[in-house]
Amino acid sequence: MTRLLLSFLFVALAASPIFASEFAFRDGTSEEDDAVALSQDIADDALVGECCLECCCPSWTANLGYVFLWRDAGGNAPVLTDTVGSSPNFTTGPIVFSESDFNFDGSSGIDASLVRDDGCGSGLEIRYLWIDAASDQSILFTPGVLPATNPLLGGGGFGGFGGFTWDIEYDSAIHSVEVLRQQCCGSWNVSYGFRYANLDEFLYMSPDDPSFVFRNWTENNLYGLQLGADGVLWDNCCGTRIVGFGKAGLYYNDADVQAEYQNFTAFFRGNASDDDLAFLGELGVTAEHQLSCRLSVRAGYQLLFLDGVALASGQIADTGNLQGPVADRITRVDSSSLLYHGLHVGVEYRR
Repeated sequence: MTRLLLSFLFVALAASPIFASEFAFRDGTSEEDDAVALSQDIADDALVGECCLECCCPSWTANLGYVFLWRDAGGNAPVLTDTVGSSPNFTTGPIVFSESDFNFDGSSGIDASLVRDDGCGSGLEIRYLWIDAASDQSILFTPGVLPATNPLLGGGGFGGFGGFTWDIEYDSAIHSVEVLRQQCCGSWNVSYGFRYANLDEFLYMSPDDPSFVFRNWTENNLYGLQLGADGVLWDNCCGTRIVGFGKAGLYYNDADVQAEYQNFTAFFRGNASDDDLAFLGELGVTAEHQLSCRLSVRAGYQLLFLDGVALASGQIADTGNLQGPVADRITRVDSSSLLYHGLHVGVEYRR
């Protein structure tokens, strides 16, 4: 009998915490409060598990942006020269118009990219960039002004009385495609991969006398490897942050040049090509504001610099008398530098 009572007492003491938990909260609150707290703990655990699962799964990020950039006019290569009193074999007259005199309006373009993050600290980015610039000018010059070729077109000056209004049109377009591998390094991403860039330019010059037209084309095809980095510069932890990026690479440039001279009686053309080493670099800073967990708006400033490329305005001094022997029409391909800088805006979608 004593053993039976002791056994019953032992079982009751062992079960008392279970029964107590059924009727009273551990800190003395009600059963209802205990249930709410327990439900919240379960929900928090589920949320943490979901976040961890999301970070370990592949994701996609799409960016669509509009760029508005200004093209630097270039160097000081001669474009038009005063041929009055000049030797027919070379330009000794004063330069009346050079590369630095071109006035380029703001250039519109598209900057779009798609990034796949594999969730393990690395990803793949595909980016397309297009920029289109143009300059359209009409300038009054005295008689005897000609493109600054060497030797002069036609072997001498351009006759006539009174002033001549020269129509000068200059178009410049860039197309670029990048395929990059990204690797996470803390709050920054390091990228490396292949980039192709194409720079096409067209220069048209003609006085108000329709018997004279001069055209010049250049095409640059750049192939190379690129290194870059992007990351957070500032974050207010409330959906707004500032990010920066930089990219640079060395490229093989396959450059082609073509010049044409046309008058009432004849049409002449010269061609040249060259292989050279070029450089392309980009810098930018962007402010981002998160509208939702997936959608953000972006705005910022960026630079695009090219060196070792053939510009249409820089080839005139290396173009000879197009009416002469073919071998003397374009003596060489001249390399120069080009800078674009301006604003960009866009949207980013993450999935």
